[in-house]
Amino acid sequence: MDFYVNKYGAVADGKTEDTKPIQEATDRCHRDGGGRVILADREPYIIEHCKVIKQEMRSVVE
Repeated sequence: MDFYVNKYGAVADGKTEDTKPIQEATDRCHRDGGGRVILADREPYIIEHCKVIKQEMRSVVE
């Protein structure tokens, strides 16, 4: 299953803090049994803290 971080509120404009929506997508992916967390290939995402990739999950930039 794919989890697009923009559907959780990530903006990727190089200015807006995107940590919370990326973490929400990561947590949802884990709760739902795994899948891919998708980050659109746009401006840089602003991420405050390093996130851990959980078991049965992959991050993908499209």
